[in-house]
Amino acid sequence: MDTDLEFFRKRIISLKDKAYQNGFVLLPFLDDSKCYLITKTFKKNEDLKYYFYGGYEEADYKRCIFSYEEVNNELFQIDILKIDYAKKNYSLNHRSILGSVLGLGLKREVVGDIINNNDDYYIFVSKNISDFIIDNLSYVGSTPVKVSKCPKLDFKVKKNYLEKDIFVTSLRLDVIIAGFLNLSRKEALNLILEQRVKLNHLETLNSSVLLKENDLISVRGYGRIIVDKIKGHTKSNNIILHVKKPI
Repeated sequence: MDTDLEFFRKRIISLKDKAYQNGFVLLPFLDDSKCYLITKTFKKNEDLKYYFYGGYEEADYKRCIFSYEEVNNELFQIDILKIDYAKKNYSLNHRSILGSVLGLGLKREVVGDIINNNDDYYIFVSKNISDFIIDNLSYVGSTPVKVSKCPKLDFKVKKNYLEKDIFVTSLRLDVIIAGFLNLSRKEALNLILEQRVKLNHLETLNSSVLLKENDLISVRGYGRIIVDKIKGHTKSNNIILHVKKPI
């Protein structure tokens, strides 16, 4: 486990102790690796539960609540901000928006997902800093913008995937990486040994680990691969694997 995640693991253990005392603790926005670490560290059958929410279903960045009671989405303290700009004259992108928001002196942990719907951009942020962003974010790069609160999304966020079937001799990590990325087994193994591969959000050097449906592979420089479904076998006994890549 890398140093950042080990520090976070110790932090959430202490925060959980605080929740035992206070009954409720709200964490900032967390990436997938930290959310996964929480689920790995704690058990759902304990008296103190944990809940995730990022402002919409399937959000990449989510806040977490430790609580003794059932929670509702309002308790996650998330605002949705809409960025208005002259679309005919300018264009925006995710990176420039995030850079401009963080350029206000804010930490990454107060900003959740940034989504695009027909060139309209929406930012999910911690409620306590939404007014600050509205008052201070007037430019994204050289693009004049106006930021306002959006009570709710009037569209469903849809994630797009590149999907295909691959034929592999086994469910080993290196075999699946090679099969999906059209690499040799040696090239796939090198990616793992160079610490460029994460399995279910955690770094791994185990090239021979056997994967299962819904496992997530992250390869730095190539993106993510989701093991979606084991569809069966060919006549030569190769495994037919349906895989997806978020795009």
